[in-house]
Amino acid sequence: MKPKISVIIPVYNVENYLNYCIDSILLQTFTNFELLLIDDGSLDRSSIICDEYAEKDVRVRAFHKTNGGVSSARNLGIELSLGEWIVFIDSDDVIGADYLRNFNIDEYPNKDLFLIKGFEKGGDKKIFFSNAPTDLITVEDAITGLIGVNGLCLAVWGKMFKKTILNKYKIRFVDKLSFCEDLIFCFNYFKHINTVYVSDDCSYYYRQIENSLSNKIIDYRTVYKALKLHSIDYIYFQERYSDNFIINNYFASFILASGVLRIIEQIMNEVSISVKEKKKIIADCRKLIKQVVSPSKYIKLPIKQEIKLFAIMHLPYSGLELLYKMK
Repeated sequence: MKPKISVIIPVYNVENYLNYCIDSILLQTFTNFELLLIDDGSLDRSSIICDEYAEKDVRVRAFHKTNGGVSSARNLGIELSLGEWIVFIDSDDVIGADYLRNFNIDEYPNKDLFLIKGFEKGGDKKIFFSNAPTDLITVEDAITGLIGVNGLCLAVWGKMFKKTILNKYKIRFVDKLSFCEDLIFCFNYFKHINTVYVSDDCSYYYRQIENSLSNKIIDYRTVYKALKLHSIDYIYFQERYSDNFIINNYFASFILASGVLRIIEQIMNEVSISVKEKKKIIADCRKLIKQVVSPSKYIKLPIKQEIKLFAIMHLPYSGLELLYKMK
């Protein structure tokens, strides 16, 4: 029987956590699913673990590829998947037994996207809930609920995507992008859907590992590439939801605070980058700032970040250099 749901797990050097993740999936009360383990060139026992599970359970398929990053692994999973719906789970996380069932896809088969409303962060056991309303909601409400004051992060886990939409609009992760790849994927998907169902489920258990990618310094080139792609989303959604303060403030704040300031901070303290290259990067960042500052009523940042952004826009290079040396 063709599976209704394809669960995709990108795997890379997670031998200490992978068994817990896979076991939690195989114990699901919703049984019409397949599990795709995409080994992205692991150097530990992760690849062996994948094969062991594939040999024991017909629902599990293991694939091995040379290391190309989480985006390429997820893309391969999409291409190889057989299900109508796609679910992404990180290889160090676990899910509750009713996780797949609680998306309620059988009750609402014609919806474009399914979300769960909460998750539990491992370690401190803190539970996070989105402020999105439960049940059937609009795309605008879904986005607002995900990025608002109590919004969940725009990771691809906690969501169920329709494969026909992914294929029709060629929605894939940007290869070799290791910063904001989830955000860009989700917003690209939001552009092409009309109906959303939100479940009040909270059975995704997110584990944050100290040496994970999210805790590593990301090269400024990668950050800038992600910001350029995200700024395209910003323009689209600013036009579509021009009066939505939360959506517009999110894009502006994220691109400015999480992106531009991060880039400038990195390059100004990097001796291997020439002054000429630094000036070009600053000029490129100024162009991005001008894109998102235009609806200035949406910009709301902490005062220190506001001062730094003002300095980036108005000080000559020598002034910026002095500012960052004074820290």
